[in-house]
Amino acid sequence: MKLVNLTVLIISPEAWGDIFISKHYYAVELAKRGNTVFFLNPPKAINSTFEVKKIDGYNNLFEISYPHFQRGLNRLPIYFSNIFSRFLIRKILKEIQPIDLVWSFDPYRFQNLNLFKPQKSLYFSADSHSFMREKLIARSSNLVLTPSRLIAQKFSKLNKHVYNVGHGVADFFFDKDKIENHIILPGENELKVGYVGNLSYRYLDKKVLKNIIETNPDVDFIFIGPYKHSNLSHNKTKVNLVYFESLAQNENVFLLGPKPPTKVKVYLQLFDLLLLCYDGDADKTFLSNNHKILEYLSSGKPIVSHYVDEYKNKGDLIQMVNSNKEYNTIFNETLHNLKSLSTEEYCMRRIEFARDNTYNIKLQKIEEYIHHIED
Repeated sequence: MKLVNLTVLIISPEAWGDIFISKHYYAVELAKRGNTVFFLNPPKAINSTFEVKKIDGYNNLFEISYPHFQRGLNRLPIYFSNIFSRFLIRKILKEIQPIDLVWSFDPYRFQNLNLFKPQKSLYFSADSHSFMREKLIARSSNLVLTPSRLIAQKFSKLNKHVYNVGHGVADFFFDKDKIENHIILPGENELKVGYVGNLSYRYLDKKVLKNIIETNPDVDFIFIGPYKHSNLSHNKTKVNLVYFESLAQNENVFLLGPKPPTKVKVYLQLFDLLLLCYDGDADKTFLSNNHKILEYLSSGKPIVSHYVDEYKNKGDLIQMVNSNKEYNTIFNETLHNLKSLSTEEYCMRRIEFARDNTYNIKLQKIEEYIHHIED
């Protein structure tokens, strides 16, 4: 199966919105290839309506919204949850059948992908989920994709076709646009450290982040991303506004809020150093890769990160701690060596690594994996 001129249903745990992660980027890349792509949002309030609408700015790309139709399905045996799921699936199929490919990122909905009657089905384990639900969806899928080798190992006995495809990065991050002169970074300090991502993410290591900010008053820390609810927030996401309000009291901290992906690219090029600061000691398997790293690398700028297993042998690309107890030390060492880590050679090495992992290249690999199934 070539991933062109197909009807594709993407099932996402995060809604369509201003902030993009892998689900959104894959949808856009598939649409660029001439596929008709339907992006199925998480369910909305019970009093909302079923709606299919075209997404502005994109050809062949639509989002589907629907109300909660039956709560507690995941507490039922799969046989009974399948019965209830069929009602919604019939409604979806009435709008978009036949489906050539169903691609799920969400194991909490429609664990039996065969109910959509697609030619092919795949599950991408991109987030931290209940493995019990993932077992069900992995068994019903033609293939399982993962962003790291550690996550792939979890599925090795559940599906014959499990592939570590890694994460991807959008092509436009490599566009040779001139830096927009009207974007001026805030702060009075010379050094600008950038952090881009969902700040309400539950794995954010708030203690370590607060420590490096308070111990480096001569460095400006600039945060881009939501710290309130956004299209990446789940219903049960708790937002710690007190923490961010406290953080913003520091004169060297600036919360710029979310920015569109095309603007994020520009900001990345303006920063001197980039941060990733999740609690890497908490769940080394789930945090074994992160899609934001490739966006960071595409800028060529030095990076300080929590432990990310997929990059453990790539010290030339990332300054990575083995434990978050070392974070402050590694951060300070990186600041001290910032000039040598920012040479053209190092920058190009990071950029070329990212360029080898665009979403278009990932889709070519996925086509190969599907071909293996068909042989």
